[in-house]
Amino acid sequence: MATRSGKKEISLKNIMSSYPTWAHPSVHYHSVDWETLRDTFQGERQVKDKGEVYLPQPSGLDDSEYALYLDNATYYNMTNRTVGALVGTIFRRNPVISNLPKKLQKRVRKITKDNQSLRSFTRRAAKEVIHMGRYGVLVDMPESGGNPYLTGYVTEAILDWSFEMVGDREVLTEVMLMEAYLRGHEAGSTSGQRSYSIRIRALRLVNGIYQQHVYDALSNQTFPDVTRNPDRVITPTNRGVALDYIPFIIFGTESNSPDIERSSMLDIAQMNISHFRSYAHLEHGRFYTGLPVYYVSKGQGEGKGEYTIGASVVWEVGPGESAGIIEFNGNGLKFLENAISTKEQHISTLGGRLIGTGSSSGASESDNQANMKDRNEQALLLNVSMALDEGFTQVMQWWASWQDVKNSDAEEISIEFNKDFMLKDAAAREFRAIQQMYNDGILPIEVVYDYLKKAEVIPDWLELEEFRKLLESKNSFPNNPDAEANSRGFPDRKTELELEEADKDRKSQETIAESQAAVALKAARNQPEQPPAKKPVGAA
Repeated sequence: MATRSGKKEISLKNIMSSYPTWAHPSVHYHSVDWETLRDTFQGERQVKDKGEVYLPQPSGLDDSEYALYLDNATYYNMTNRTVGALVGTIFRRNPVISNLPKKLQKRVRKITKDNQSLRSFTRRAAKEVIHMGRYGVLVDMPESGGNPYLTGYVTEAILDWSFEMVGDREVLTEVMLMEAYLRGHEAGSTSGQRSYSIRIRALRLVNGIYQQHVYDALSNQTFPDVTRNPDRVITPTNRGVALDYIPFIIFGTESNSPDIERSSMLDIAQMNISHFRSYAHLEHGRFYTGLPVYYVSKGQGEGKGEYTIGASVVWEVGPGESAGIIEFNGNGLKFLENAISTKEQHISTLGGRLIGTGSSSGASESDNQANMKDRNEQALLLNVSMALDEGFTQVMQWWASWQDVKNSDAEEISIEFNKDFMLKDAAAREFRAIQQMYNDGILPIEVVYDYLKKAEVIPDWLELEEFRKLLESKNSFPNNPDAEANSRGFPDRKTELELEEADKDRKSQETIAESQAAVALKAARNQPEQPPAKKPVGAA
């Protein structure tokens, strides 16, 4: 079945000269932006290999001078750094899978055909979505049968898609995917030559049945002819039953819709190129002005009229002039340095404070500006995280339902990606407020646990039940009076002391009352008995 390793993706982009005419119009429109995003992410070597695409040759420079101009330029890869920082922020904590059946828990460690773990695969998906704004995931299985697996498709490989109305809803009925494969390798060649070719895998609903139509390119073709009959037709089944849906999802920066969404990194990539050009001008100027030029007086006669710039040569000037040194004292290079600094600030604004360009402007940045950057960054990450939640929840439900898991149980599976970046600057005051609300019975322990975990107080490995047990054990809090009192059933040591004092007072009062009753009883017993009263004379 389809497989997409990193090396094959690189080879795919290398052998592609242009998209086929039948590709979706949006693919043709966005292809230039995708190329810019890829090149700027790859770094200086890739950008310089493109030559005048990113650094036009100034008029007046011949080819050898342009080569030096290009070589001296510095490319500071802010695109790569930004993508890496944003992905790292989402994966500071592992994705949390809920209600995954026990028999599938080990299988997520090798969930792709090339044995990537779910965490590794989702990290790659997140990187592609943040960087390119798009990534496709297909739930597939071996033609010969076996456990299903996930296959990823980069932005450039999703060539076309179609929807049709089924009932009152639009349903995905076709997706055209491009793959690269080793022609000689698959044929069992031992010549040692590696020849990549392109294959088209068409995912289609045919009369309501999901099929894969595979087209291989001929030796003289860049793209296979998809108007002919396919080389292979594959009909995946789930427990012997054909599927009535295409198990393929396209992830975006805001939604999981096949419609192409503009990458949030494109502005940074374009500004990165502008920064590179300014640096090229600056380094070119430094090369010619950074070293002094020596001059001396010469005799009568005309010179050659040709001069060489550099500290290793000496110019001859008119008669009567003394020897000296020519040094550059203008402000032209300062303007270039200011331009570079301004562009770094612009890139920093576009990408939040994760760029780290070294500019000192951040020291004087207002709290308002810093908060605005944080909100922009958080909005991007939150959108991506929520799209990953929704998409991978569906993917995992499909994946589980193909492995003898009841549909009702598969539908309970969900996955949630980290959103701790929304919790900023949790200080002692906030912690005390949370603790007090817990003590007052306003917040349950589940909320406290969730808050402390997001604030990175509680580690990933500590589950809620273990957290409860630790709270209830006085051994977890040695020399803590409140904890010891809590283990004895009191909310804190102060309450325990107050109750103890109240109990002592009660017992003291009871003792006094008992003593007084005993004295009264004794006094009553010691009184002499009174003789009976005599009857008056004449009484009846």
